[in-house]
Amino acid sequence: MLRNKDSIIVKNREQLISILNNVDYDDKNNSISLDKKGYPVKLFSSVSNKEWIEIFEKKAEDFLDVNGNVVIDIGANIGDSSIYFALMCIIENSA
Repeated sequence: MLRNKDSIIVKNREQLISILNNVDYDDKNNSISLDKKGYPVKLFSSVSNKEWIEIFEKKAEDFLDVNGNVVIDIGANIGDSSIYFALMCIIENSA
């Protein structure tokens, strides 16, 4: 039961994690949708891969100063770090 009196049947751990982090969960397409400071982000292959939690929610990359710098993401995951860095540069430059 939610605060607004709606009820949700949680089908798996991934859905619970998505609900607790306030993101839209799509098990059928293995994707999540979230909003970061007015910028919509949709990550595919992300339900089973929980790296997005470290990147977007726990801000694991915040110690890096990327504003005005070239960022080369050589990871072979789902591209969430690249999207995060791009958003951080946009947000910092618009402030």
